[in-house]
Amino acid sequence: MLTDQDLRGQLAIRILNETQGNQQAFAKQHDISPAYVSDVLCGRRAPGAKILAALGYERVVGYRQIT
Repeated sequence: MLTDQDLRGQLAIRILNETQGNQQAFAKQHDISPAYVSDVLCGRRAPGAKILAALGYERVVGYRQIT
């Protein structure tokens, strides 16, 4: 399971690989607002469905017992 920071790293790598680091091109390619991509990369917002889909991930929520 990835942390938010891990996912931001995956997003940065994908942007670099797909669009030579161009956030705006990545956003346009995936029909996402460039400002939203920037906010996710900076940790100001959580990644939503479109960013997760672009990365091949889904959000999983779980619970565990407190010991």
